[in-house]
Amino acid sequence: MTDYLAAPYSCQKMRAAVLAAGVLVFAGLLSGCGTRSAHSASPLSCLKAAGLSNAKAHGSTTWYAIPPGVQGSHVLQPKVFINRYPTTAKASDAAMMAPSVYSLAAGRYTVTVGMRALIRDRHFVEAVASCLRRISAEHAVAANVLAEDALRSATGLGDPAPTSIVYVQSQRQAANTLVSGDVVDSNQKVDVVLATGTFDATKSGPPGRKGPRITGDYLVVIVDDQTGEILDSGLLKSRPDLGHLGVVQPLSR
Repeated sequence: MTDYLAAPYSCQKMRAAVLAAGVLVFAGLLSGCGTRSAHSASPLSCLKAAGLSNAKAHGSTTWYAIPPGVQGSHVLQPKVFINRYPTTAKASDAAMMAPSVYSLAAGRYTVTVGMRALIRDRHFVEAVASCLRRISAEHAVAANVLAEDALRSATGLGDPAPTSIVYVQSQRQAANTLVSGDVVDSNQKVDVVLATGTFDATKSGPPGRKGPRITGDYLVVIVDDQTGEILDSGLLKSRPDLGHLGVVQPLSR
């Protein structure tokens, strides 16, 4: 526990210093959000809540389900599709430029069904879109709160104005494999928060510690999505590509 920067990132070596510097504020933030419906809800859950059957994911940005009572082969079955786009503007454009389908935009998502579908099936599109809009609104609220407390944590590490703060949802094991290569003993859903700035946790090290300063350009905090508990944290010299874990979302400041 003396050489805090022996590796680019180490949960075991860095956690004590980073937490002592004030990162514990994340726990209050995320437990305050509690079992955040914005995080627990998903496109699949919206399809199921609308009464659609056989809801499935197709890749990481498309989901679909079948209206109840539909007959016919798999190819000919009308389906309600959800597609996710990088921005709300691109989702809106996609919904408007789809003349052969009935399509509605909902945040960064579109919900579509073929124009030949029954009026009843279009009702499912509207129900799913309504659910996705609620998720998008709740995500925005949670993200704003997260950004405020992320700034407090960054200030505790010597940088009150980080250049960016982003987060992505993942599983704990995948997150640790990406950022550190560490092996962890659980694999729950987590929020991976990454702040970019100039951070220094040297003063938070053990008394009398000798060695290089505890610094990094990137602050990573891995938080249990349901409980708000900080599971792993550290400072990094190089930026991890969180895009390998999922859709990275910026936090407004």
